Amino acid sequence: MMSPANDRITVPAKARDAGVRLIDASGRTALRARAIGLKQDLAVNTLSPGLRTVELLPNGSAPQRTKMLLE
Repeated sequence: MMSPANDRITVPAKARDAGVRLIDASGRTALRARAIGLKQDLAVNTLSPGLRTVELLPNGSAPQRTKMLLE
């Protein structure tokens, strides 16, 4: 699990041009972005607090998921 966040998160990507999604507890996509480099900074200050799943979607590889808490 990633550290709690309240403003920004940094998502490490294992491949360039990977998709990133933050998914809320009900399964809805709360945020979608593209990781252009090997890591992507995302602003999360507009999202409501709660547990999120961070999903990394590298091209040609299986999705990678981890949990994080927005405060």
